[in-house]
Amino acid sequence: MPKLVHLTSMPKAEEAKRALAETANRLFREKGFENVGIREIVGELGLTTGSFYYHFKSKADILNYRAREKELWLSQEVPGMLAGLRPREKIIRLLGGYLCDAIEEDGWALSEDRMFAKNYKKRESDELMDLLCTFVEEAMAAARCKPERTAEELAKDLMLVTRGVEYDWCIHRASYDLHTKVAEMVSMVLTANGL
Repeated sequence: MPKLVHLTSMPKAEEAKRALAETANRLFREKGFENVGIREIVGELGLTTGSFYYHFKSKADILNYRAREKELWLSQEVPGMLAGLRPREKIIRLLGGYLCDAIEEDGWALSEDRMFAKNYKKRESDELMDLLCTFVEEAMAAARCKPERTAEELAKDLMLVTRGVEYDWCIHRASYDLHTKVAEMVSMVLTANGL
């Protein structure tokens, strides 16, 4: 995922919010989510705790903010990078490539913390699911046989498998290649459904 950039035309409030999110995310990766306090985050930027609470309700809210940025990147930028590929390859690259990049960027410890953080919005990204459903529909149209499941059901299964591998990767402290395992498991689901 591309690094966040500060644009001079960006309003000051949005610059401060992004700076808080970037600093917090870096500290979470370095020290662990539970070991970083709000005062430490704002202290690195020379801000007050009041400025933190102006932008975020909690540390978990920062995780939500960062997750939303990644969701938008996946749903808006990645489709253009996948243009021209076969539908099956789009699905594998989306989940086993770009989504894994977003997960690995945070590392196994922060990803694990994110999974269990209180007040973290655990709902699936509607945009990502819509994109995945579109790719599954394309794969179904290209297949000679029609799977017994709907595109939405298959997309949910693919996300379930991907989340399962992400969780396993975290509890095994990144002891294997996340991209390879997600691509392998996604391929198995696709093949089992005639795609």
